[in-house]
Amino acid sequence: MALSDHCRHLLDKLNKQRQSGFLCDCTILIGEFQFKVHRNVLASFSEYFRAYFKDSLDSIVLLDQIKVTPSGFQTLLDFIYSGDLNYDR
Repeated sequence: MALSDHCRHLLDKLNKQRQSGFLCDCTILIGEFQFKVHRNVLASFSEYFRAYFKDSLDSIVLLDQIKVTPSGFQTLLDFIYSGDLNYDR
């Protein structure tokens, strides 16, 4: 038996967990902004985070706010956790 919406259901649950901070094991810091995330989700989606977490047990990751804006990172997180890309120009 296979559920056709299994992947969507899983993403929805992970996104709700992220939004409530449930089981988040990492905090991404960009300037004064904090993003609670799941290391395994970021590592599954991003080669950068996969390499970072492979060599580090840090639960706090500092990103350069000159290279990554908080709003851009929020858009990326929303995409990673939902599969939907929404942005304003």
